[in-house]
This record gives sequence, structure tokens and C-alpha cells, in this order.
Amino acid sequence: MAAPKFPITKDRIRNHFHYFWWQYALLAVAGIFGWNLLFTMTHYRPPENLKVEWYYQGPSTTNTVGMGQALLDEIQPELFPEMEEVTFNLVGTDEMYGDMQLMVWMAAGQGDVYMLQKDSFRAYANENTLLDLQPYVDDGTLNVEGIDLSAGIATNPETGYKGLFAIPADALEGMWDYDMKPTGALICLPLGSGNVDNALLLLDYLLDNWK
Repeated sequence: MAAPKFPITKDRIRNHFHYFWWQYALLAVAGIFGWNLLFTMTHYRPPENLKVEWYYQGPSTTNTVGMGQALLDEIQPELFPEMEEVTFNLVGTDEMYGDMQLMVWMAAGQGDVYMLQKDSFRAYANENTLLDLQPYVDDGTLNVEGIDLSAGIATNPETGYKGLFAIPADALEGMWDYDMKPTGALICLPLGSGNVDNALLLLDYLLDNWK
């Protein structure tokens, strides 16, 4: 017995898409998601020792990220000729989202130079997650002449260890030219940074050129 024939007509096609359009929409979304996941998993990422990341927390405008990145692009050939990636990133100032964002980055050891507001700095200094900068001041790696360092000194409440965990940014007036607000901010280096040498180079550049 011959199988019944169902000729394809405009009405049949119209009815099919009327009732089953969601299946095609779902298929399209799944395809986009799959492609994005594949791209994310296979996209090349420079190793930590070949990238420098600066994270800025503070008042900002729509120009801050662009101007900060323009600065890094300008100094990269001279300061970081071997680095594959040098980026400027904005930390959200929203108390909930920004704090969560910062916590995740710090826990993951992401970022090399952080410019933080006072409360955020104190929280991380007390958790022993920041690099003590005093040895680099003592050996001349960082030129802090004329800067009052007292705001960057903290004592770990558990161990009693006292160190210079940040450089106050107030004196770095050149930051205003790049739409950054240094007043009350502190610049620090996380212990988890995979590129301390170049992080120190960037910090020293800011100290030498923006005072």
C-alpha cells in the first residue's frame, strides 16, 4: 500500500511555523550559545607573565576606560615591549556588585595593579592579600619622595605584621588628566599577581610621571 502523500504547500509551511516557531528560536539560541562557548574555551589567552592588568576603583565617566587604555597603549612599547596584553579595567563602584567583582578578581589572582578606595584597601590589607611594598621603597625600586605613606600602612589583625601595602595616590595629580580621581585612593599590588616585576614597573612609572 502506497504511503499517503502530503504535498508541501504555502499553507502547510505557514501553519508549521505558526505552531513550531519556538523550536527554531530555541535551536538558534542553542547554536549561538554553543559557538560562544567554543570560542571562549579555545580563544587564546596570554599567560599571566605576559600581561599587565590595571584595575581602577573610583569615580569615573564614560571616558575613563578609554583614556586609561590610551595611556597604557602609549607606554607599552617602551615600558612593556615583551608583554602581549596590557589593559585598563574599571571596578564597579556599586557596593554589592563592585565588592563582589573585586572579591572574585582578588581570589582568582587576577590583576597586577589595583587602585582602590580606602575601605576596599583596608579590607584586603587586613586579609593579607596585598604585597608589602616597603622592600621596594627601601631598595629604590619605587621612588616615593614627597609622598606621605601613612595611609598605605596597615597591620594584619591576626599576625600583627605591619607593612606598607599601598602607595597613597593623592599626590599623583597627573591622574586628573586621564579622568581618574586620585583623592583618597591607594595603589596596591595583590600577592596573587603573576607579573610582579612589570606591576612594579607600572607603579614606578606612575610615581615618576604623575607627581
